[in-house]
Order: sequence, then structure tokens, then C-alpha cells
Amino acid sequence: MNPPLMVTKADGSRELFSEEKLRRCLSLALESGGFETMHAGALAAAVRMHLQREADTTELTSEYLLACATAVLQQTGAGEAADELQRRQRERDGLRRRTRVFNPERPSKGLKVWRKSALVECLLKKHGLDAKVARMLAGEVEMRVFASGYQVVRSPLISEMIRNELMAWGLIDDLAVGRHAELWSEPVGSKWPVREE
Repeated sequence: MNPPLMVTKADGSRELFSEEKLRRCLSLALESGGFETMHAGALAAAVRMHLQREADTTELTSEYLLACATAVLQQTGAGEAADELQRRQRERDGLRRRTRVFNPERPSKGLKVWRKSALVECLLKKHGLDAKVARMLAGEVEMRVFASGYQVVRSPLISEMIRNELMAWGLIDDLAVGRHAELWSEPVGSKWPVREE
């Protein structure tokens, strides 16, 4: 049996290689390039086998993993999908460099650079999730933060996004423990509209 493959991310954190995550990534790239997605699993397996053969001689980084995924797409005639994969990665890297986090409880610390690994750590330590689940949910939260278009995100908003994602996946039930939604402000200038019957 082969030892588990560990991937070193751009921020220095390490995570277990996930063939399923790679399959989803390849599937999205194939779909965006106008190709059938049914071969994504076989392509991901081919990349995994290559990585296992190279594990002793090559440090497995997220950049190397991207290069392998791009190569397998190009070698199978899906050059447009390979281009899309690289474009998405450049876009995500740019968003990560531009997005900052502000913690209002520690204003003297200033703005911190966005780190997806910080989300993973929070989900592991504070919420006790399995590592694979934590990485997947961190990706979902990151996607929602980037979709907001904010370049500075306050940490309470991130905490709320995490809680909402956990609730959506049925991992916590805030309503069952007596918490409830609260209005942040009163309506301005008039009363709430009356519902017509």
C-alpha cells in the first residue's frame, strides 16, 4: 500500500491529496471547455498514479499538481479545458492576494492577507470537523467571500458565513440550541409594509 500523498499549498500549509477534489476540478474544467465530463474520474486516477510514482523524487506542491492536471488535459486533446483550468487558478490566486481580513476585536493588528488554510484550521479546531470535510467547506466559504466582491472582509462576516455553511450541510443546528436571527437595524422612514390578504 502506498503512503498518503501530502500536498504543500502556496501558503505553506499541507493537506492530504484528494483524488475526488481533483476529479471535481477536472470535471469543471472539461465542462467549461465544452467537453464531456465522464472522463474526469479516469484522468484524476491517471494523475494520482503519476504522483505516486514520482512521490520519492518530487515534492508535491499545489503548483506541481496544477501542472499535472493541465498536462493530462492537454495530452487527451482537451487543450481548451487546460487553458480554463489555468485561467481559474490565476483568477483565484489574484483574489487571494487582493482580499484582506479585518478583525474588529483586534484593530491594532490591521488587515491580514486572506488564507483559506485559516478557515480550515477554524473548522478543524472550533467545530471538530473531519479534515476532508473542513477543506471542502472552507472552499465553499472562500467561494462565497470572493463572490461578494469585497476586498476587505470583517471576521464576524466570515464567522457567520461559516455558521451558515455548517447549517446548510446539517452539521450544526443553531435554531435547536435557542439561537435566532436578529435584525441589525430598524427600517428607515416607515413601518414594515403590511401584508395584504
